Amino acid sequence: MLIQAILASAWSGIARALGNQASLERPLICSTVVGIIYGNFGLGLAIGGTLELMWMGVEGIGGASPADVTVSSIFATAMACSHGYGVSEAVALAVPVSLLGNVIKQMVTSANSFFHRRFEALAEKGDIDALCKWTLWSTPYNFAVGFLIVFLGIQLGSDAVQALFESVPAWLTTGLGKAGGILPAVGFAMVLRMMYKAEYLPFLAAGFVLGAYLNMPILGVAILGAAVSAVLFSIRQQIKRVGGQG
Repeated sequence: MLIQAILASAWSGIARALGNQASLERPLICSTVVGIIYGNFGLGLAIGGTLELMWMGVEGIGGASPADVTVSSIFATAMACSHGYGVSEAVALAVPVSLLGNVIKQMVTSANSFFHRRFEALAEKGDIDALCKWTLWSTPYNFAVGFLIVFLGIQLGSDAVQALFESVPAWLTTGLGKAGGILPAVGFAMVLRMMYKAEYLPFLAAGFVLGAYLNMPILGVAILGAAVSAVLFSIRQQIKRVGGQG
C-alpha cells in the first residue's frame, strides 16, 4: 500500500504544481487516476464522476476558496479502494476532508506571503535573473506541499478512518449516503443557474426526456447535443454570411 500511497500523493503534488493546467486537479481526473493506481478503475471513475458533479458548480470567488476538491478526491478514493468502501461512503468522507483540506490550503497560502514579498522586492530592483530563480522554486515547493498533505493523510489517517467508519451506526451511514446522492444534483443545479438562458430550456427538456424517459446513455445524449449544436452553429453562420452579402 505504501507504493500506491506514494503514487497517489505524487499525483496530488503534480496537480498542485501545475495549477489549473489540463484540469489535473479536478475530481474526475484525480479519482480516476487513483483508482488506476489502486487497481480499481471502475470505483475510481464512479467516485470521480460523482464528486465532479457535486463540485462542478463550486468555484472560488476572489480570495475565498470553498473546498479543496483535489485533496479530498484523492484521499476519499484511496480510502475507498484500500478499505472496500462504496461510492456513497467515499462521497460522505470527501465532504469533511475537503473542508479540512481547505483550511490547510489557506494556511499554506498565508505562509506564501513571504515569497510574494520577495518577488515584489526583486521586481522593484529589476533583478530579473534572481526573480526567475525564485520563480523556478515554486514548482517543487508546490509539489512538496501537495504530496505531503495527501501522503500524511493516507498513511496516518487510514486506520483512524477505518475505525471511525466501523463505529458509525448504520442509520448514520445510510443518511450520509443519501445526502451524498443529493449533492451532485445541487452542484449541477448551481451550474445551470449560472448558465441559465430561456432559449436553452428546450434543449434541457429534450436532454432530460432522452435520459429519464427514453433511457438513452448520458454519452449518447452528450454526442447528440454536440451534433445539434454544431448544426445550429453552422446555420447561424450561413445566415450571417447571407445577411452580410445582402
